[in-house]
Amino acid sequence: MIDLHTHTDFSHDGLNSLKDMIKEAESKKLSVYGISEHYDFDTTMYDFDISLPDIEAYYNAVISERENSNHLKILFGIELGFDYHEQVKQEYLRLTEKYPFDFIINSVHLTDGKECYFKEYFENKNQKEAYEKYLKNILLSVDVPYDYQVIGHIGYVSRNAPYKKPYINYSDYSDLIDEILKAIINKNKAIELNTSVKTAGSLTLPNTEILKRYFELNGENITFGSDAHSVKRIADNYEEAKQLAKSIGFKYFCYFEKRQINYVKL
Repeated sequence: MIDLHTHTDFSHDGLNSLKDMIKEAESKKLSVYGISEHYDFDTTMYDFDISLPDIEAYYNAVISERENSNHLKILFGIELGFDYHEQVKQEYLRLTEKYPFDFIINSVHLTDGKECYFKEYFENKNQKEAYEKYLKNILLSVDVPYDYQVIGHIGYVSRNAPYKKPYINYSDYSDLIDEILKAIINKNKAIELNTSVKTAGSLTLPNTEILKRYFELNGENITFGSDAHSVKRIADNYEEAKQLAKSIGFKYFCYFEKRQINYVKL
């Protein structure tokens, strides 16, 4: 099993220590465990009170744990919160060039300067407007100048949306979603099957419709991510996500080590 999207208490919202998360990953018999701490420099452009992790301490802790691990491959990753401001792009360039991350997840959490998980983002917007603005931000994020390997949790905006039917219908945004997926494929990036879905109405983010369209467009690079912020959610719904991927036609999950892609047959 592979889990390429997890957070420890190095992240502002992580609940358990790196040691405890690794111990749980070992007990669940994962072969590859990727930590992807939040580095949300995007929030510094707006009125957020969110602390950034100590990357040097995080990196040293990972190196130490690797030395003590027998069979578990521990990957040093980061999740970067996208924003269009030039200061954000330059900070992420600096960070990704300074540290030897195995993989980098490029994620959209903010749109219009608001966190898409919270009700404030949806105020004075109908569902179509809220979702279109978010999706357009993802399209912008694909073309950032800094290195990344994975586009994170496409459909995040639906995870806690206040609508009666938060599900993102592909047909409602087909042109925009196709543009996103084609851009990802052209850049040879991966998308993740993220199983932290809450109200999204699907097993994974992105949902099955969007995954099928990605496959139809000849997209093949998919990762698995539980988005675990505590020990109890590591590899959550891994088997179900694997079976979904196989049913669509995908042959492999992938992971990244030293930013190079590796494939594991499903």
